[in-house]
Amino acid sequence: MCHEPCPYRRRLLLRQIQGVTQGLAALVSAVCSNRVPSATPHPDNQIHQTVIPKRELGRYDGRNGAPAYVAVNTIVYDVTNDPAWAAGSHFGLTAGRDLSGQYSACHGGQPILEKLPVAGRLGG
Repeated sequence: MCHEPCPYRRRLLLRQIQGVTQGLAALVSAVCSNRVPSATPHPDNQIHQTVIPKRELGRYDGRNGAPAYVAVNTIVYDVTNDPAWAAGSHFGLTAGRDLSGQYSACHGGQPILEKLPVAGRLGG
């Protein structure tokens, strides 16, 4: 059985496909004109350059179709599709907040964050 993904997930997938397609088009163009770039920018590098202001982080609380983001040590992670963060909450903590202190107190030294997609970095 196949069903239509939620609008947020659909937009996310379309943006990812568009980013990859644009990167491939630029690479094909460079190869065809014998101008192969020395380093092709990786899509993740562009994500790390996205700045999410602290005052806007609260919008990403996982409610009403919004994505669920949490910040830890200035990096903003997308926990929208993480089962541990169902409905934008995890053991009493809610998405849309800087959880640096709570993370280090509970999960310090564990590689949990490495498995999560990075949405950007937390700005002032």
